[in-house]
Amino acid sequence: MVLQQLLEDVTGRAFAEMVRELVFSPAQMTTATYGQPAPESVAPAFVNSNQVSWCVYPELAAAGLWCSATDLVRFARAIQSAIAGEPRALLPQDLARAMVTPQVPGWGLGLTLAGSPPHRRFSHGGTNYGYTCALIAAVSGSQAVAVMTNSDAGVPLIASLLAAMHDAIGWPDLPESQGESRPW
Repeated sequence: MVLQQLLEDVTGRAFAEMVRELVFSPAQMTTATYGQPAPESVAPAFVNSNQVSWCVYPELAAAGLWCSATDLVRFARAIQSAIAGEPRALLPQDLARAMVTPQVPGWGLGLTLAGSPPHRRFSHGGTNYGYTCALIAAVSGSQAVAVMTNSDAGVPLIASLLAAMHDAIGWPDLPESQGESRPW
């Protein structure tokens, strides 16, 4: 939230506008927005198995992103492309590599890190009132998966799907079991 405010103060531009121009458009994230979607276009939120009204968060950078799972995977692919040094990548290669280099135990720059090279993965979870999601991607390679649930109790489902994916395709960058409460 502090960086969001700093960016707005320094540039005089709205955060949502900057992110659309600098991240969403170049990464081809066609559904991503920091604007609030129409209620009828959003999966209903569930808390303790009861449907609830979804929340509007004023802190956009921390809790205001709305997008599809496909767009989260596109974001992961943009980071992977930058790590690989591909032409016209979203980020400079050295910055992308810093994002997936431990800065403090278990964390890069804005991303959770797990696994050991060459099977290291980066991830980011998201939890808002009535929603739980996870983005997991290989640091080396192009594998990426995003799972979104419309429940505050989505962690076991996400863990089960990741474990099944690991077993089905043998992606070594995914958690092998659902024994961890948040394997990403």
